[in-house]
Amino acid sequence: MGDLEPLTGPLSLTARFRMPIPKSETKRVRVAMAAGETAHIFKPDCSNMLKACEDAMNGVVFVDDCQIVRGFFTKVYSDRPGIDIRVEAFS
Repeated sequence: MGDLEPLTGPLSLTARFRMPIPKSETKRVRVAMAAGETAHIFKPDCSNMLKACEDAMNGVVFVDDCQIVRGFFTKVYSDRPGIDIRVEAFS
């Protein structure tokens, strides 16, 4: 956000949680995971990760997470673990 003030008003949040592919899997399974053919159904769960991200963004990205009126989240395997978050004004 740099020098920008936290967003105000109703917001939409989209989050994609990119989970690491276990090195213990076979190459065939790892390729399938990277291609999105295998769902990540293990812990941590999306709701807990999403809440942690919302709490971390309070007062920085938006004034308060109660401003989020629409959301979408997904959890996938990736060879580049991380989190992609997009926050937009809800219209």
